[in-house]
Amino acid sequence: MAGIKDAYGEDVKVVLCHWHILKAWRQRVVKEVRVVSRVGGPSALERKAYRDGVMVQMIAMMQARTEAAFEDAYADFNDANSTPDDVWDSTGLIVYFDRYYLDKKENWSMAWRQSYVASYTCDFDVRTNNYVESWHRTLKEVYLQNLRTQRVDVLLYILMEIESSIPNLDLPT
Repeated sequence: MAGIKDAYGEDVKVVLCHWHILKAWRQRVVKEVRVVSRVGGPSALERKAYRDGVMVQMIAMMQARTEAAFEDAYADFNDANSTPDDVWDSTGLIVYFDRYYLDKKENWSMAWRQSYVASYTCDFDVRTNNYVESWHRTLKEVYLQNLRTQRVDVLLYILMEIESSIPNLDLPT
């Protein structure tokens, strides 16, 4: 994100994709939410249910609509996972979350996206970059015909042709 801010200035709004964040969180929950004792511990189904509950707590932070709701959801998540009990140890997840996500909450939590989304005149709510990835695939497969290398002038020509063929949607700049 530092590179984007360097290139476009500090006022640029970087919005992280919810799908990619959830994927990373699921992987980390499986790794960091551990059973303390293997002997007589929870079954595989109970482990999955407990980890799903932790994901619900994390998703609550993502979907919080106000800063206060986010802070409440974070407090619940932190309280439930910061101290190991007789069965579960999630302290590694708290360390991971605080290190990589808490200071970037403005980029992924809906509590801070409200003003960003409201600034557009059209009615949409961007949560993932699936449309961008789909367009990138179309560009590579249809317009560039899967060519690995393309001269810059040819690429610019193709992009300008595409842009001129798209109807004006009157989106704000």
